[in-house]
Amino acid sequence: MSAYEMRANFGSSHILTGNQLRAALDDLLQKFTVVAPVMADNKLVYDEVKAVGDIVLDDGLPYKSPKEIVFPRVEAVMRFLENRVEEAQVIKPVLLVGAKPCDLAAMKVLDEVFTGEQGRYKDSFYSNRRDFLTIIGMNCREKKAGCFCEERGINPAFSLDCDGFLTLQDDGAVYEPLTEKGTDLFSGTDLFSGTDEASINSASHGDEPVQDGAKPDRHSVESEGPGMGPVPDGVKLEKMLVLEAIEGEVFNSMPWEKYAEGCIGCGTCTFICPTCHCFNLRDSEKNGIVTRTRVWDSCMYPKFTLHAGGHNPRTKKYERFRQRVLHKYLYIPENYGCTACTGCGRCIRSCPGGLNIRNTVADIRSQLETKREVHV
Repeated sequence: MSAYEMRANFGSSHILTGNQLRAALDDLLQKFTVVAPVMADNKLVYDEVKAVGDIVLDDGLPYKSPKEIVFPRVEAVMRFLENRVEEAQVIKPVLLVGAKPCDLAAMKVLDEVFTGEQGRYKDSFYSNRRDFLTIIGMNCREKKAGCFCEERGINPAFSLDCDGFLTLQDDGAVYEPLTEKGTDLFSGTDLFSGTDEASINSASHGDEPVQDGAKPDRHSVESEGPGMGPVPDGVKLEKMLVLEAIEGEVFNSMPWEKYAEGCIGCGTCTFICPTCHCFNLRDSEKNGIVTRTRVWDSCMYPKFTLHAGGHNPRTKKYERFRQRVLHKYLYIPENYGCTACTGCGRCIRSCPGGLNIRNTVADIRSQLETKREVHV
């Protein structure tokens, strides 16, 4: 089914004025637990919303991704009582509003890992939360320093990976239902009476992802701020940033120690990444009841791979950094058919050591091309 056919199957799209958009969001707040971009501690973040006036729908990319909705940082999953074991998970339906295309792409990666057909198991805790999640996506018109989503083949103007999509305009927005969930959100209301129906065609948002040879339509990835220096000479920006290699070509032949020089092992890059999903399980006892809790973990921590017998295969910093890069750009593609990096740039903007995964992968690509040309 083409993008146009998919969009045409689920009702008409509507042009909403600013007042009509606020009325629609207020209606949703009466029906759902809504998570949307809001300002907190001078940062734009996805958080639960209490009043429609708190929702910030603009071009800003929230500081953190919305992955905590389906994969919480700390989550009780099981309790051990005297004579039985019971699940401890508490789930409620959530409506996520304003998710950017890069964050929607990240959700697809998590889906593959936790519930996908190629996954080795189905994670019921993730799956349960995902089933109760409805998503309204939103376009992104302003590129932040460090963003490189187009090089990852993501269209910042539109995404089909949600239940409905808002395209912000100068005064208001266009709402497009994309699934039955997206259509049902406003069923039984007269919110759209008197609104204009939008004519949508497959070219209106540039539905297709950026292809090889297509130049990004926003400003260069050259950016400002710590860790966001200019793109190295020789990097071909017009190509999607993928790592077409086998492990043996890059594992020992790339300057990993140089790449990882600035890393301080804080794990910020993994915690803030919309696709990172490593976790640990911990048990705690209170009043005779043992609770098993799942908590985020980070491959950048020195003891992340410490075995019970005392052996640690990644004692060196560069080994851990190499694992992170190859996991995202080599191992996940091999196992799940997708790259675990959306080009959102959060890790670049937040790294206290100034590391830039985009430039690292681009440099590896450049070195591979040089080596292959030599051997032709």
